[in-house]
Amino acid sequence: SDVLAWKRGQKNIPEEAICITMDDGWEGVYKIAYPILKEFGFPFTIYLYKKYVNIGGRSMTWPQIKEMMEHGCEVGSHTVSHDALTKKGRMSDEEYQLWLLGELKESKDFLETNLGIQVTTVAYPYGNHNELIEGLTLQVGYEAGITVNGAKVTFDQPNSKLARYIIHGEEESTFRNATNFRARG
Repeated sequence: SDVLAWKRGQKNIPEEAICITMDDGWEGVYKIAYPILKEFGFPFTIYLYKKYVNIGGRSMTWPQIKEMMEHGCEVGSHTVSHDALTKKGRMSDEEYQLWLLGELKESKDFLETNLGIQVTTVAYPYGNHNELIEGLTLQVGYEAGITVNGAKVTFDQPNSKLARYIIHGEEESTFRNATNFRARG
């Protein structure tokens, strides 16, 4: 929300700022990352997809999500199914557009209803997006669509395709690029 307020011209953020985001809703976020983020008071955003919320196994529960929200966690959508949005397959253009609208809107509604919040961002599964998806993202009421294009967010970057770095495990070079404020690119 701080980045979006900055892009609206409503808030200043430090020139060297990092946003922490985590996708999917794995219970490891609650058990491993959350205690550390809470201890240091770091805000963060989790992106949840409808088919993997509160279903048992290694998915987070509603009480876990709500507890994190009380301690600096914001929630965004990761669609309904986590399917790659750019894979049209054998759908007609009309079927494809209706499917996209469902993936984007149904997930937003699901999270808003169950958490009592306004969901303003969606992280595209696998970072896959195109102009149609970007337009529908804004049309159904998101303020921003989040990619995994390894780049820093700039003030003039369109909200429908805000970049972020994807960091898996201990890939030191990716972490270094994401946190280097002196380098270009």
